[in-house]
Amino acid sequence: MKDNNFIDVLGYKVYKNTLIDALKYIDKFNKVHIISGNPEVLYTGLY
Repeated sequence: MKDNNFIDVLGYKVYKNTLIDALKYIDKFNKVHIISGNPEVLYTGLY
């Protein structure tokens, strides 16, 4: 089943809606892994 909240970018699933929608989407999970090759993006995501 395909999740319409994501687009494929070079094989990675990237959330395509707003930041508020993303926070609501991940709020239902027990654990979330933030994956980024850019340390600045990773730091901002954790801050």
